[in-house]
Amino acid sequence: MKTDFNKSFIKAKKVATNVPFVSVRLVYDGEVTLKIGCESDFAVYDSGEFVFSGAYSAPYGSVAYDCFGFSGKGFLDLIFCKFPRGSSIYKSGKTMFIYELTDEKGNVVAFSDEGNDVFYREDIFYPDYAITAQIGWSFAYDLSAKPQKKAKTVKTVLSSNESLLLPRPVKKCFFTKKMGVMLEKGNFVFSGGKTPAEKIEAASLAKVDDGSASLKKGQYAVFDLGEETTGQIFFDITAENPAGKPDGNSVYVGYGEDFKGRVHAYINGRNFAFSYKLNGGENKFVQPFGRMGGRYLVLFALCDISVREIGVLEIGYPVTKKALAFKDPLDQKIYDVAARTNYLCMHSHYEDCPWREQAFYGMDAALQMKYAYAFFGETTFPRENLRLFYSTQRGDGLFELCAPSEIGTTIPSFSLFAAMALADYYDFSGDEKFVSESRGAIEKLLDAFIKRLDKELIARFFEKKYWNFYEWKTDLDGGDIFRNEDQEPIIDLPLNALLAMTLYRLGRLFDGLEIANDYVSLADKIREKLDEKFYDEDSKAFYCFSYNGRRWGQNELCETLMLAIGSKHSGAAAKNIVGERFEPVTTAFFGIKAEALICYDKSLKNYVYDKIRAVFGKMIRGGATSFYETEKGKEDFESAGSLCHAWASAPAYLYVKYFTELFMADAAYARQE
Repeated sequence: MKTDFNKSFIKAKKVATNVPFVSVRLVYDGEVTLKIGCESDFAVYDSGEFVFSGAYSAPYGSVAYDCFGFSGKGFLDLIFCKFPRGSSIYKSGKTMFIYELTDEKGNVVAFSDEGNDVFYREDIFYPDYAITAQIGWSFAYDLSAKPQKKAKTVKTVLSSNESLLLPRPVKKCFFTKKMGVMLEKGNFVFSGGKTPAEKIEAASLAKVDDGSASLKKGQYAVFDLGEETTGQIFFDITAENPAGKPDGNSVYVGYGEDFKGRVHAYINGRNFAFSYKLNGGENKFVQPFGRMGGRYLVLFALCDISVREIGVLEIGYPVTKKALAFKDPLDQKIYDVAARTNYLCMHSHYEDCPWREQAFYGMDAALQMKYAYAFFGETTFPRENLRLFYSTQRGDGLFELCAPSEIGTTIPSFSLFAAMALADYYDFSGDEKFVSESRGAIEKLLDAFIKRLDKELIARFFEKKYWNFYEWKTDLDGGDIFRNEDQEPIIDLPLNALLAMTLYRLGRLFDGLEIANDYVSLADKIREKLDEKFYDEDSKAFYCFSYNGRRWGQNELCETLMLAIGSKHSGAAAKNIVGERFEPVTTAFFGIKAEALICYDKSLKNYVYDKIRAVFGKMIRGGATSFYETEKGKEDFESAGSLCHAWASAPAYLYVKYFTELFMADAAYARQE
């Protein structure tokens, strides 16, 4: 690959087919430029070598295209896929793909057009199960399928997709090869299950003392990638000739975040495994679609094989990390792991985690980008993420739960976090133009909340189409995500405090830019009413909920949020937090709690520092190479707790902003690899 270009299409047209996977082969000689886009996803191979996969998730109403430069002599294979349905990471639209190849003089060599012959890819197909509900459908691969020159062809038709084409506005991700190292080998016997992941999970295992790269039929091997990662599975495997039986020449590859007795590939309906039907002989393969997340791979052999290589092409966004040298090795490790945790959740857009969801949530991303300013210093990526998220604004003024997505609910508080992210972006970038561009969406969102105010407070969004989630704690997680009936209009302190926090942030931003608003005065009224209605003099703490004259529930989240917005009872709130009177907030609110304490009383830095080392140091001592969604890690959410989650990158932000005395040297920047 030589370089990138962003010129408009000359002859290419948006086309479609009625099959889920198709490909095109383009021969080139000299210096050429490829422009390529797809409504779902695409992959590019240069003379058989994997180059790229991962279409950009463009704002609603748009489809993005990418540009690649190639030189020499060879051929390009372009693979296009159509996702079968929407999910948390994809909003379904009409099928469309487009490509154009030009030479060094700008002459069009090949282009997508109506009536083109394209190859029907029988070697890639959708099985009858999803990876997870959030990620969407799984993929299966048949490496023994017909070679392309003998494959079936279908003709393209003009696409009815009217989306605007735009160039990828951020850098493309790059791929780094991470080899798997065999940890364990053994024999297995399947004892049930339908999907590959279910079969792997249910299999009986018996370790053997044999570290060779050869696996007999009925053997498995576990491979360690060295650290939490995410990307495309690859392997170089030699297999015997097909056995002529179902799955007779196949392998299953599962993946997971930990390895305790086995790699758990199936967790409560989630399928973390792919199936591959092999050629007799050599199988060198890079998986184009279906990104894994985790640290461990497990390979189950359904025929005799020899494994020369297996691993993951780690996909990462090209950012530079502020390189800091710390006096204490534990601080150094916490900083480096926190920054990597953030990095593992940056691809086409921000993500909550690289493993089970890969989804762009308003709260998760708002915290991630705020933290990342401190150690990555990136502005283009967060700006385009906000542009994407704001493009999802609904008729009720709120943003979608995830972007892009197709979900039947949203979380009101997450829309507030997304709004506050604009103020964080401006504080770091000074980009008045983007604030002006986003102003309409932000004002519409805040108006949707303000219209619900009654005597300076707002009831939860009680209609059944909303999920009132705040934190992964009892009574704060919103209960059922989808409901058949409306809830009672309970007044929740967290929602009101977050609304006040948002009004403060946006009001002060708009005041500084001389944009007329009354947000700060309104936030003052909400805060004063919360002090009046929710603080209990007897217990010296805040209640969390109020309805029909009854108040109930006390927790650290309410103390944290009231401290953060400057309650007149901040002294009591800080005492409750430092005294650890209530169960602590999870890593989701760790950064907000820490910053609220420091801003209230700088002498509390020592407490914050000790908590960083206690909470995240425990993860380090437990072998973490990325930080967890909650302190419980894997054991949370019925063993589906993510061991890598964007909001857990808070320690790196806190170190950079508040703990410069811990550094041995001035900051430098180094590419995050």
